[in-house]
Amino acid sequence: RFCDRLCGLIENQSHAVKNGHLLVVSLIEHVLVHLVPTPKPRPIRSTTEDLRRAGRTQRRRDRAACRKAEISARQAEIRKAKAEASGRGRAGSKRAAPAEDDKAEDQVEEEVEAGTYEEVDSRPGEESERKATESDCLWDRPILYDLQVELLMVLQRLMEHFSASVLSMPPSRALDALRLVVPGCACAIADAVLRRLADDHPSEACAQLMGQDRTGRQLGLHGFGLDATSFATQTEISEMHTPELALARSAVIDYFDSPDQRRLEKIFSWDQRYSMAPGRPLIKYLRMLARETAACSINPHQFLLDHLPETSKMLKNYPELRSFRDICFWWRYFLNTDANSFPNAAQPLNLGRMQTVLAWSWHGDEQSYKVDSNAQGNMRCAPNPNVVDPQTGRKPKAHELPTHRYPSPAVPALCAPPPPIRTEDDVIYRPVLPSFEAPPPDANSAPGGPNKAAAAAAVTAAAAAAAGAQLGQRDSELLLSFLTVPYIRLPLILNFFAAEDRVHKLASSRLRGLLDAVLFEPGRHLQAQNSDVQPAVVPTHHPELLASPYGLLLNELAYSPGVACRAMVALLDAALALDTGSVCDEAASDFGPSVEVILYAARAGSRFLSYVHLAAELPRGRHDTMQGPLRQEADETALDVLDKTKELIAARLHGAFPDLIDDYLSKLEAQTQERPTDEWLVNRNSRLACDLHAHRLICFRIVGTGGSPP
Repeated sequence: RFCDRLCGLIENQSHAVKNGHLLVVSLIEHVLVHLVPTPKPRPIRSTTEDLRRAGRTQRRRDRAACRKAEISARQAEIRKAKAEASGRGRAGSKRAAPAEDDKAEDQVEEEVEAGTYEEVDSRPGEESERKATESDCLWDRPILYDLQVELLMVLQRLMEHFSASVLSMPPSRALDALRLVVPGCACAIADAVLRRLADDHPSEACAQLMGQDRTGRQLGLHGFGLDATSFATQTEISEMHTPELALARSAVIDYFDSPDQRRLEKIFSWDQRYSMAPGRPLIKYLRMLARETAACSINPHQFLLDHLPETSKMLKNYPELRSFRDICFWWRYFLNTDANSFPNAAQPLNLGRMQTVLAWSWHGDEQSYKVDSNAQGNMRCAPNPNVVDPQTGRKPKAHELPTHRYPSPAVPALCAPPPPIRTEDDVIYRPVLPSFEAPPPDANSAPGGPNKAAAAAAVTAAAAAAAGAQLGQRDSELLLSFLTVPYIRLPLILNFFAAEDRVHKLASSRLRGLLDAVLFEPGRHLQAQNSDVQPAVVPTHHPELLASPYGLLLNELAYSPGVACRAMVALLDAALALDTGSVCDEAASDFGPSVEVILYAARAGSRFLSYVHLAAELPRGRHDTMQGPLRQEADETALDVLDKTKELIAARLHGAFPDLIDDYLSKLEAQTQERPTDEWLVNRNSRLACDLHAHRLICFRIVGTGGSPP
């Protein structure tokens, strides 16, 4: 509630508060990711009798499917007999395609016969999941109905503030992770709040989510929930620059993948198709809610409509349902993989909270919902398959639709022209490998007019080329080979760039983006039921086991921190050795190549130090905001390595780097004082000084937190 009030004050005083949208996003992210705990995975808490009742619908479906299969089998036998009687059976008939279950059984039989079948011991995973679901959760405590409603309405307002601010900022890879994780945390909290029967006045809308009536009696189904599959897939390649964001991402996935949630029918799954059709589970939920409240309707989907004139009794009687609908929609909306579908794709906007209030109507032609706001009309949660490509003049095929807004720079198939690189053999037998050249600079982005901008861009490009910001064939082969093994690539690639003869290659923006992706992309999420489950053969037939619960970097720091930590310290030292004493060339519009590498090392080192800090302090219970225990934690030997690494990296980030940045600032100030009438020089140096001050601040990111000295 206090966070909502602060966001409102910032918006109302935008004329006096600078960078208000950044402040709102940071504030909401701090509250939902750092302060308010994300709900923990929950076990199946129903009694045996309730489970029997909840399974009635599924048993009825199974019996109907068996009858349908028997009828289909008898019809197939009749057709076969007729075909054989007429003499056309052997040559003219087509063989029926085997069912998916039959294919899986045949594959298992073939692997058993060939001796390649891999049977893993799943008991450690079951024990790990049991421990995770039995831990205490704040959101399991008794609750009153007025608190349920207020929590949902506050979360709705926070999501409106967050959406308005995010859509008012230029899109980027770093911001994209926030756009996915923060709404996911809000949805998990809202779902956990509604999945409780109030002690005073239970809500029918909440009870039906659990497949119960307001008295707590179990009905003929388990209930309704949300699906996080698309969220887990998209966040695999989102750069998590803070470890708390990676933990929040894992907590959201674990909650929606818990035993209590797996059995639920999924509603609000608008990210899986372009049409905003309600879907059968949502229609069932609304119909059961209407049946219990004696408000039966032949069109239950209309209960979610609130366009003028508003006619939905459900939204009036159950304000928590309206809030839950909008919170879930914003999460699905930000899961849209088409970057051009957002209103700020072309240029940043300046939106207020009231411009992101949603209005729901019914699209009669498409038989789906139509969601509008003052910021954008006809909002969708999936790419449009009907958009005609202006170059080819045709609609995209299903496999050509975007699967991520920002494809990972660390995918080897995207680092080289076709055919795609998938294994090390594809790298070895390719005659020419990419040199990872930086994209040409944009002359229009430099200040001072087109002539001076073009000259500055040319100077910057020439300096980058002179610095050797490309890879030779040998180094390119080595780097691409490392990229083909994503589970173990992090220490290999970090050690690759930490070498004194390669660190200057990070002057290339492509290579900096690649190293960022390797360091801070979490990768595939390890489900709780697969924790501590070990593959039986190599290579394994179970790729889901080659994953990590909290991201690859935390996984590396927990189990084998030595190589990665030594490589990061070496990278910082090698970057400092590149200092030439010059901030930039006289006519250049940006930093020199060596300064670019130094500033990148400061950013990467600070982010790496925050991961080391969390991995070292959380098991000891000394972290400021996050609480354990986690599914993976460092042992005493690893903790000693992490403590030494914290001291080494902090000594550089709090000493040599700030001193060097202060020296650069003094040189820019002296140059500006010598030529105060040169407007282009003053503008350039002011912009560079702002960047330097930001990097000086990020060097002291974790000072005074959780055991770090002030």
